Amino acid sequence: TETTSRLIEVYEAIYEGADSFLKAEYKVCFQFIALFGVVVLFLVSWGSDWDFYQGGLTALSFWLGALTSMASGYLGMKVA
Repeated sequence: TETTSRLIEVYEAIYEGADSFLKAEYKVCFQFIALFGVVVLFLVSWGSDWDFYQGGLTALSFWLGALTSMASGYLGMKVA
């Protein structure tokens, strides 16, 4: 019917828009995470008398947390 085809058309438009939004947002998020992770690495290393092991673990924790959060957001958008 006409109503069903219109609903499918609206659904596809929303799906494409959400997909485009996620691609644009995550591109910026990856850049921010990479840059800010390096800042975290150096600031924690500097604050702990240039202990790069501690700074590296802190930066790794930041990266893993950020990527996990992004994955959760992506899955949530795809499920919805």
